[in-house]
Amino acid sequence: MRLQQEYSQKEALAKSYMGFKKQIEDLGSDKNDVLLKQLLQAAIEGVSFNASGTLDGKHGDKAPLIGDAEGLVKAIKSTLGK
Repeated sequence: MRLQQEYSQKEALAKSYMGFKKQIEDLGSDKNDVLLKQLLQAAIEGVSFNASGTLDGKHGDKAPLIGDAEGLVKAIKSTLGK
């Protein structure tokens, strides 16, 4: 399921890239080369980013309730002198 979502994200990114590229080309500006290079750089960064990495549970965030429970345990231990 995750792999399918990763490829869906990359497909959406590719479609966005092509749409933005067409818009830049339609501008007919002398700055097209600069804009196309910036677009390509952003696309490369986007494709190389693994969005599912935030789902692997290694990002260090804790649910608020877990933090509260840990604080309560520490408070109880300090009250009891342990």
